[in-house]
Amino acid sequence: MAIGDLHQALAALSEDLAAGRWAPHPTECELASYVAVGLQTAAAGAQPEDSERTATRALPEIIRSALREVGPDVATPAVTDGRWAAVVVRCAALVEPERVAGSEEGHRLAVQLLKACVDVAATLQETPCAICYRFALGWHAVPGGDPASTVSRGSAAALFGLHVQSAHPETPAPNPDFECPDCCHFVSYVERSGDDVEVEGACDVSGATVLEQHLYSHLIHRVPVPRPGTARL
Repeated sequence: MAIGDLHQALAALSEDLAAGRWAPHPTECELASYVAVGLQTAAAGAQPEDSERTATRALPEIIRSALREVGPDVATPAVTDGRWAAVVVRCAALVEPERVAGSEEGHRLAVQLLKACVDVAATLQETPCAICYRFALGWHAVPGGDPASTVSRGSAAALFGLHVQSAHPETPAPNPDFECPDCCHFVSYVERSGDDVEVEGACDVSGATVLEQHLYSHLIHRVPVPRPGTARL
């Protein structure tokens, strides 16, 4: 598929989405969210004059990582007609060569893909409540890895998880991430102690409840809010 064909395919998908001819499956929204955040993060981590080039070069690995996260179901007939996953994957394949990743045409493709992904991801939660929005905006506002930023992001995520658990209990909790120390800690505690045993220091709260609250905190990156440092891309 030529780069011009990919531009047309992305445009057609966006038109179908805007016209209501295509309602993305939650798994498609997840894929879009991971790709959008990956592109934005890559752009934000580069010098302003090189943000587009950096994000474009990172696109193949961003898409591979996103597909690892959401799984192969995104390309099955039970989930989607296959167009969305096919276009996303072909975007990655096309910008793989350095000559394309470093070209203006490649940059334009990455920008168009980002816009499409943001639109698709936003359908998962078109209008976040004011509290969800505030916590997510605060979480994205402190991207640094220094201790103060880490604590601020952790606090925002924890409060977001508590809010979702109490205000949006119908939201499906994600599976534990066993690369997350807190997930491992709470899962181990529940397995050892049972669902009804209270967590030390938490009044009348079971280990399973605290685990669920923590799992909800992992959803904070999906709230559609503006990310800092992404104006160029």
